[in-house]
Amino acid sequence: MWSLLLVGVIVPISCDAVGLVRHHAESSVDSNPLLADTVIPAYGKVKVEHVRPAVQGRLDEAKARLAELEASLHSSSGYDQLLPPLEELYELYNKPWAMFSHIQSVRNSPEMRKAEEELRPAIVDFGLRLSQSKAIFQALASLNASAAFADMPEAHQRAVSQELLDRRESGVALKGASAEEFNKLQKDLSELSNSYGEHVLDAKAAWNLTLHSKDQVKGIPKRALEAAAEAAKRAGYNDSTTENGPWLIGLDGPMVGPALMYGQDRSVREIILRADSTVASNGTNSNAEIVKKMLKLRQRKAELLEFHDYAALSLANKMARHEDAVNKLLDDIKAVARPAAQKDDDELQQFAASGAEVDGEKLPPLDHMEKWDIGFYAQRLQKARYGVDQEALRVYFPYAAAIHGVQGLTGRLFGISLELLENEEANAGKWHQDVNFYMVSRDGKTIGYLAVDPYSRPGQKKDGGWMMQLVTRRQLPDGHLVLPVAAVMTNFPRPQGGKPSLLSLGEVKTLFHEFGHAMQHLLTQQTESSVSGTNGIEWE
Repeated sequence: MWSLLLVGVIVPISCDAVGLVRHHAESSVDSNPLLADTVIPAYGKVKVEHVRPAVQGRLDEAKARLAELEASLHSSSGYDQLLPPLEELYELYNKPWAMFSHIQSVRNSPEMRKAEEELRPAIVDFGLRLSQSKAIFQALASLNASAAFADMPEAHQRAVSQELLDRRESGVALKGASAEEFNKLQKDLSELSNSYGEHVLDAKAAWNLTLHSKDQVKGIPKRALEAAAEAAKRAGYNDSTTENGPWLIGLDGPMVGPALMYGQDRSVREIILRADSTVASNGTNSNAEIVKKMLKLRQRKAELLEFHDYAALSLANKMARHEDAVNKLLDDIKAVARPAAQKDDDELQQFAASGAEVDGEKLPPLDHMEKWDIGFYAQRLQKARYGVDQEALRVYFPYAAAIHGVQGLTGRLFGISLELLENEEANAGKWHQDVNFYMVSRDGKTIGYLAVDPYSRPGQKKDGGWMMQLVTRRQLPDGHLVLPVAAVMTNFPRPQGGKPSLLSLGEVKTLFHEFGHAMQHLLTQQTESSVSGTNGIEWE
């Protein structure tokens, strides 16, 4: 189920309206890619001047469609009169904003942020208006309580039940002052959440450490130093070289990991780990007060919805359901895992204190190991005890081989093929030159499309790895089947100096993990948006 709060919305439109929407979108392909009716969304063509007219235009149309839907509903409205038009309105309203939000997460810019700040209040206002529609809620409740509900397909039952839960958590039952307070909380939380993300992105982009001495970078892998030298050149050190520096260290994952695991200068490791651990906790990008406000507002939101606390509210649509179940699971894991973890920690402390010799080099003995020492000494212990060097393993996992491997595995497991797509529509869909699109087929029939965006872009792209739903599989009222499109997002080290990107074993695991999520989205057989792919499924 698409979120009813802050971004996604719901409203019905008739089959005739669907035709009008699609026709209107087709007429705008060249002028506004956010409205283009293409199989693969044209992210690569989106400019900041497209955002306001697309989002505001669809918002105005959605308001009219909402009023029409509410007027058409009654206590005996069936599934076909309620859910299909509701999902079509989700698509009508959500598409340009969802495309824009994705671009913000992978190609962030000041101009895009300004547009978002201007449009977000209207988006949140309409999301609240829609999610709190009494007419839609009453129609859903009547359908859920009707005799016909038990005979509906399981997917339809799930869609109705999830809609009701989402709307209850969106404050549909609140009245008067409580409703006003709830809506203000939602608007404030939306603003705070957006500011939090921007602060993290800006703080990471702003921090860097320039090192001039070879002793300061001793032990750091050459591939990381190549990237650090290139970064120094971009910062104005035109004579920087991999061998002689200076080297500019940033807080992107492909740089922090090697520096902490292999850098022999303990003081440099401390500086980097402290900076990485305290991102956006001080200065102009501090999130300290934002976190405090968010915790307070979340607690009050939970109370307004008659939950004990925000954890209970969050668990209402998750598999655990109750806080006691979560605590029991954590306690059970702790009881089993802690003794082994303590044993590993004791062994690592002893190894660090021993001043052992690894690869002919004696390590400096430590009486007390700090957090910035753990990765360094753990890597040396692995090498001394098992002959395993995580950096040396990278030569076995060039990115091209890793992506080929995951393609082969998905083919064997699911009977599908992934073929690199290099046509005009795929090129228009690329939000960055790093991106590749693949056509996903089974038995010679196209069933969806997959984008892969592999490399880190500090200051523009969010950290970590994730799967993004770009298009959800669904069947339109006119019978047309919309094919799903997914994106696998990672932050692997970029190729340097004509050499391929070499992945660590952990990064390979990330690639396979996110591919798993993408397969769930792409291989779905459902045709209802709210239960298609990863939608409508409780979190673990």
